[in-house]
Amino acid sequence: MRIRTDDIKLSRTTLMMSRLGAVLVPRVGPLLRSNRGEGYLSPYVLMPGPNVAIRASTYTASGGYPRRSFDTNYLDKDIANAVRRTTPNIKHVRSAVVHASERRTAGYGIRGNITWMLRREAPVTTTDIR
Repeated sequence: MRIRTDDIKLSRTTLMMSRLGAVLVPRVGPLLRSNRGEGYLSPYVLMPGPNVAIRASTYTASGGYPRRSFDTNYLDKDIANAVRRTTPNIKHVRSAVVHASERRTAGYGIRGNITWMLRREAPVTTTDIR
């Protein structure tokens, strides 16, 4: 995963922290309780924007993107885990690079984004990050 720099302006510190997060999150993700347990047919793999690499039949079988609030749900993780309950055929492919936007980080700040990722609690001043 690479951090996009063409959609919003990030300070050097925020960009550096975002890049560090892009390295750490795939390593921490498998340790989180919400990514383990019965019913998963494959190990956890970080999949930001996973719909771009999912077959239509798998997308449909998993239920597709849930219709939930972006401020309280990690939709990429929700669909990734739904797909993990549908198929064991999930792999990390190094050549498939995702360029991730940091709109949420820009809107919530680094601390607010980390809080959101861990607890799904949006800051008091919810930001429309689209």
